[in-house]
Amino acid sequence: MNTTGFGYFLRDIRENGKISLRKLAQETQLDPAYLSRMEREMSPAPRVEIVQRLAKALCGLQNLSMAECEKLKRDLLDSAGQLTESADLIDDLKQRFAERLRDQGMEESYIVDAVSKVSLETMDRILSGLENLEIGCISHFVPGPDYLPLDEIEERKSKGEEVHLLKMKEVPASPSPRRASKAVKKTKFRAGSRAFIEVDGDLTPYQEELLRSITSTVRLILK
Repeated sequence: MNTTGFGYFLRDIRENGKISLRKLAQETQLDPAYLSRMEREMSPAPRVEIVQRLAKALCGLQNLSMAECEKLKRDLLDSAGQLTESADLIDDLKQRFAERLRDQGMEESYIVDAVSKVSLETMDRILSGLENLEIGCISHFVPGPDYLPLDEIEERKSKGEEVHLLKMKEVPASPSPRRASKAVKKTKFRAGSRAFIEVDGDLTPYQEELLRSITSTVRLILK
């Protein structure tokens, strides 16, 4: 975590990117006076949603790559004290990795398996831009840019690359009209002593994982 304080960290990023305080205020729709107090450590570290708004604006104004933007967002959250526990760090890493897979066109039914199999170290290296992420379909016979032959996959494994064959996870089927009148399953996710999230119906493992991560964020906000 940055030990110099969130405000100083934010100011360094803004000044190094040659971004004026007024321009950042316009992009984030925040009061310039509020940002000025924040940078001078005269205001408490901002909430998660404010940090995310700042990260998005800084990424856009500096034309950062996806990997650079992911790192900036995480560093800002960390500096603001929003990633204080190892469980929060892991949840944040998995969420961002899942978003990367989704952005690159991976089907939702495969993302759960990918998040469970890929090591945290590899996720971090990919999101930091230190390692490439390749997604392809296995094929014995069908040529094409998105298909990887099995012998090539085996060769990559022997070179020490982390390679995973993913299985499609079934999504719970919609209830039939005959069963519609029965009681709907409710799932509650506790977010500290003051709040909880209640969801009707079945959830996929990936949806449950995301909701638990959201409750962790809510718990931090309501401290």
